[in-house]
Amino acid sequence: MNEANIDHFVAIYREELRKVVTEYPKEYFYDVADVDKVADRMALAFRRGSFNYDGRAIKAACHRVGIRHGQAAMLRYFGLRK
Repeated sequence: MNEANIDHFVAIYREELRKVVTEYPKEYFYDVADVDKVADRMALAFRRGSFNYDGRAIKAACHRVGIRHGQAAMLRYFGLRK
């Protein structure tokens, strides 16, 4: 597991999630005040290798770290798959 990559991705994901929840509030069942809690839960999911990778924030975070948007690419980036 590559903790540095996961931590970096989570920091970017948190920023992107805050943007999309603000910009597209009808697509999310929580508001911007809950973004940190949601991002913390996703950090655990990333470490477990079990997460939904279809959201706007995930796609934006993948783009920013320079990986393909998709489960296999994310698992490799997190050091969970060769």
